[in-house]
Amino acid sequence: PWLVPLACLTGGVYLGWLERPAGKSPRFEIFKKIAGSLAAVAGIVMLLKVAYGSSKPALDWEKYRAGVLEEARTAGQQVVLDFYADWCIPCHELEKYTFSDPQVAAILKRFRRIKVDTTSVGSAEVEDVAQKYSVYGIPTVLFLDADGQEVEELRIAGYVSPEEFLEAVRSSSRLQT
Repeated sequence: PWLVPLACLTGGVYLGWLERPAGKSPRFEIFKKIAGSLAAVAGIVMLLKVAYGSSKPALDWEKYRAGVLEEARTAGQQVVLDFYADWCIPCHELEKYTFSDPQVAAILKRFRRIKVDTTSVGSAEVEDVAQKYSVYGIPTVLFLDADGQEVEELRIAGYVSPEEFLEAVRSSSRLQT
């Protein structure tokens, strides 16, 4: 994320202020300074966005571990399970666009939010929970009611927009939203 902003900044400074062409046309010199300055400013803006941009997710999720679903069921908590992988582009889109939407985040705060990392399947815990809920692709989002039972009509496979997500969750009569 730093490469393009730094290239714009250094290239702009060099073009606009350091590089001296052999032929010194006044119009070209003015154009060069303006273009270099704009590139440098764009680089600074991008650097600031990378450095101070919103990198914190809208919601805190807990990592799946053995026994967490039993804890939630015992406590009478509704659960949302997000099966994802680091290499999965639709998983990142779901996180960036859907889960970060303020309305989606407000609804999901009512649930115990658990992420199941399937990046490198090899963990017996992850394989067991994926098999238990018949998860064969990612992203897959499951909702469990307060009794620990899956609300099957709310199973989401693949990317969905915030609007589709909200419509699905609000339409369920088995969840208290």
